[in-house]
Amino acid sequence: MAVFLSLAILSLILFITISSSAVRHPSAAASGGAGAAVHSNQEIIGLACRASRDPTTCQASLTQSNRVPPDATVLQVIESAVWVASQNLKTGRKMVQDILDSSAGDKNRSVAAKTGLEVLTYAEYRLNLVDGALTRGG
Repeated sequence: MAVFLSLAILSLILFITISSSAVRHPSAAASGGAGAAVHSNQEIIGLACRASRDPTTCQASLTQSNRVPPDATVLQVIESAVWVASQNLKTGRKMVQDILDSSAGDKNRSVAAKTGLEVLTYAEYRLNLVDGALTRGG
């Protein structure tokens, strides 16, 4: 879960970095000439995932999600990463809740599951912050 949350946050940083370089050098990006870089989805996903803690898992998750449109922009890749993280958060929450539900007689297991749910709540909060920042445009 932390991998995908860090992916979303670090991808946002990547987006800001790429956007600011386009603002500083608008002629190369606007002209479409030799100076303009054209990246495939795999390259953009690779660049975004390079900023994560687990680039291999990040790339596999984004590629398998089929949420990245053809000729995706950096923003679309980030939005896809946030969506994947959100789906994984829901899955993780359900798994931890199942552990909590089945651990009635085991105090240590119950405490661990409750701690896990608390951590997932923090992750959800951070994910919502990223989603809100993307919606507002920065």
